Amino acid sequence: MINHWRKWLSGFLLLMLAAAATGCGGRASSSPPTDAKPETAYTVVDATGHTLRLNGKPRRIVSLTLGTDEILLDMIGPERIVALTKFAHDPGISNVVAKAAKVRGKIVDVNVEAVLSHQPDLVIAADVMYQDVYRTLRDMGVPIYVYNNIRSVDDIRQGIESVGRAVDEAAAADILVRKMDATLAAVRQRVTPIPSSQRQTVVWLSAMGMQGGKGGLFDSMCERAGVINGAAAIGLGKNDVLSKENIIRINPDILLMPTWSYEGKVDLGKFRAEVADDPALQTLKAIRNQRLLSVSDQYMYCSSHYIADGVRALAAAAYPDRFRKE
Repeated sequence: MINHWRKWLSGFLLLMLAAAATGCGGRASSSPPTDAKPETAYTVVDATGHTLRLNGKPRRIVSLTLGTDEILLDMIGPERIVALTKFAHDPGISNVVAKAAKVRGKIVDVNVEAVLSHQPDLVIAADVMYQDVYRTLRDMGVPIYVYNNIRSVDDIRQGIESVGRAVDEAAAADILVRKMDATLAAVRQRVTPIPSSQRQTVVWLSAMGMQGGKGGLFDSMCERAGVINGAAAIGLGKNDVLSKENIIRINPDILLMPTWSYEGKVDLGKFRAEVADDPALQTLKAIRNQRLLSVSDQYMYCSSHYIADGVRALAAAAYPDRFRKE
């Protein structure tokens, strides 16, 4: 029940974090008005050590991860973006659906041809997949900026800053980071006084069968939200299987239920009922106390500044009394 879809999600999360979720071709640039000041060329070095020289602010950006879809749309708006991932348009997982609707291009499958069709002057990608695609595009002269895989809230902060440098918008990136930090600080103020004996233990049950163990982004969210990540507490890594036996061993206070499944492949109502009615799980505190809760999967799979809203949502679900006045 809980472990099916695991293999599929491993690839899917890499595409997104990603974390989730690159490619391009001949560059097209529009001529500036005759009275426009020439833009200043600048150089950036990406996470792979590759140096890119850009002649000015890129105007035809292709984003190949949902995280950078969200960052770019809030940092520079849709005017300078020619293509986003298909996930940016999915209201079940995207935080920027309305803004994404203003961008025509959509990357459905990451390959050289798909990226080239949008004639980008900059492609922004993650370092976890599609290395052959990146190499081919670079060989063709397409500027590609690859940033580090996201594994923590701090990684997201660094990712925003690096994307800001890549598109020559460091000040706008700083605004996003400061807003994110302000939300996280407000959550910290509310959860820090909670005694360790009252900290809630949570287990995340994804519809895709993969849960966040130690060292993953969900683990980092839990730390910021003042809750105990049950999978990490028993020593599971971020890619380890969370078996039914492990869930019983953890005995969580809260089971986090999914709100989204890829292409509707999982009946979420049925999934929830199977967990709630499973005879082997009836001794769990979460089931006895009817604490099968949901935090939107817009946040659970988030790798952008919206992670701060996710931390707040997780903390509010675990400790509603501390957030009730908001």
